[in-house]
Amino acid sequence: EKVIIFPQGFYSVRHIDVTARRNVWMWAEGYVVVKGINSATKNFIFGSTNYNPANPAASTQTPECFLGGPGTWEFNANPGTAYQYGLRIEHFTSSHFENVSAGFGYVPVTDPNGVNGSITAAYMQYTYSNLFINCGFSCPAAPPVGGKSFGLYMDGNNVNSNTFIRCNWQGVPCAMVYKPVVVYWFG
Repeated sequence: EKVIIFPQGFYSVRHIDVTARRNVWMWAEGYVVVKGINSATKNFIFGSTNYNPANPAASTQTPECFLGGPGTWEFNANPGTAYQYGLRIEHFTSSHFENVSAGFGYVPVTDPNGVNGSITAAYMQYTYSNLFINCGFSCPAAPPVGGKSFGLYMDGNNVNSNTFIRCNWQGVPCAMVYKPVVVYWFG
């Protein structure tokens, strides 16, 4: 179990990867801006991965995480930096996201293992039983030629039983895509 407290301010990071970590609490005290400064090893600023394409069920889960606090989180990237995702919420279970926003302009990259040719503020896959409160996801910059840009992309692989309360995502010309996923909307 880890509790990481962020006093109000701006933080420059390459990425925050909580893959296979249990009970990680990231607590914002005030307005916390996490700026991606480019990463050759990860295509996201905050998130989890460890996807096993040969056996998805064998992929490692990241359970019982908390990203919130009395403050507000903003995830974006420095100009000219290359990320595909602001948040990569993959293999999260029984976690809580509160007062979180992602969405920014940046240089797009194409990840052949991800949503092909797209850039995405928040991407969800193999993620279930999570709670999102007061979260907002807006479309990033224009995607590569032939690609797409999403505020929230929910892949059809075990994205279910997630609850969104007072959340929003940017609409046209961007989109939220799910295939097929049940989204419960409250408030």
